[in-house]
Amino acid sequence: MSTPRPLLSALRTAVRVGIATSAPRISASAAFPMTRRVLAGSAPRVPQIVARRAYNTAGAEVPVIFDFDKMQELIKEQPEDYVIVDAREPGELVQSGTIPTAINIPISSASDSFLIHDEDFEDRFGFERPGKDKTLVFFCKAGIRSHAAARLARESGWKTAEYPGSWVDWVAKGGDITHSFN
Repeated sequence: MSTPRPLLSALRTAVRVGIATSAPRISASAAFPMTRRVLAGSAPRVPQIVARRAYNTAGAEVPVIFDFDKMQELIKEQPEDYVIVDAREPGELVQSGTIPTAINIPISSASDSFLIHDEDFEDRFGFERPGKDKTLVFFCKAGIRSHAAARLARESGWKTAEYPGSWVDWVAKGGDITHSFN
C-alpha cells in the first residue's frame, strides 16, 4: 500500500529540525563553582533541538454535521444515497439498541473496514459494503469513534457526514430505537 503524497509532505515538514543554542540552566548556589560563569553567560553553550512544525489546512474538508432533527428526517425519508453507520461495538448495540436503519461497522475492532476488499467486508459483516457513491452518516455513543470512522472512510474515498451528538443525544431527545441490526 502506498502512502498518499500529502501525507509524506506533511511528514517531511514535521521532522525538519533546526538547532538553537542556549546556556544550561543551573540554580545559583555557592556549591557550584561555575555558577557565576553560567549566570554571566560565559559557560559553554549546549545545542538544543527545536522542531519546526508547519500546518496546512488548505484542502482540509470540513465534515458535514447532522443534528437530531436532520437524523429524524433521514430515517423518515430514507434517501438511497445516504447510509447511517453505527460505529459502536456489536455488544453495545445488543445492550442498548441502535438508530433505525443503521448498519454496524465497528471502528475499534474493525478499523480496516474501509481498506479491505468488498468480498472480505461482506464475509466479515454479513452484508454488502455501501458503495462510494453513498454518503455515510456516522454516529457512536458520544461522537469520538464516529469522528475517527468518518475520517478513515473519507480518506478511503467515501463521502461522509457525522452526527456528533450520537447515541447520547439520540436517547436524551427520545429518538426511536431498534434492536434489529443490519
